[in-house]
Amino acid sequence: AILLVHKRWSSLAIQYRQNLSPTKDICTIVLNVNWTDGTSCPLFISSVYNADASENSTVDSILGNLNILLSANWIVGGDFNRHHSDWSFRLAPSASLGQAATLRAFISQREISILNDSEVPTRVSNHGHLAIVLDLLLISPSLSDIELESTFEIIFDCASISDHVLITWALTL
Repeated sequence: AILLVHKRWSSLAIQYRQNLSPTKDICTIVLNVNWTDGTSCPLFISSVYNADASENSTVDSILGNLNILLSANWIVGGDFNRHHSDWSFRLAPSASLGQAATLRAFISQREISILNDSEVPTRVSNHGHLAIVLDLLLISPSLSDIELESTFEIIFDCASISDHVLITWALTL
C-alpha cells in the first residue's frame, strides 16, 4: 500500500505509524492538523491493499485499527477487494460475497461515510469481467463536515498497468 502526499503538506509533521501498519498492505501516517475552526488534533490517513478477495487478514487488520481510532479523525482508502451491492450498483444483492458483509456491517454500525459513487466503477477489466467498485474511500464520522466529497475524483484515462482506476481527493488544511 502507498500514500502520495502533496508537496504543500511538506511543512506538516507527518509521521509514519508502524504500529498501525502491521503488514506491507497497510500504510498509515498521522498528521497534526490545525483545522480552520482553530482546533488542533491528529488525522490518521491509511492506504489499504487487500490482495485476495477470499482473504480477510488485511481487512481485519484495518478494521481493528479503526476500532482503536473510532473517536479519532481518519481517512482510509484503497483496494478492499470486497464485492458488495451497497458500493457497486452493478452487483445484485445476492452477488455480494460473504467477506464483504463484515466490512459492510462495520461501516454501517459505526456511521462511517463511503465517498464513492456506487455507479462509477473503480475496477475496469479488459477480460470481460464486470466493471465494479472495489476501491473505497472511507471517512470517520468525526470528519463528516469536511468537504472531501467535492474533491473526490476517479480518473479513467491515467496511464497504468493496473485494471483499477486512479482515485484522487484533496483535503484543505
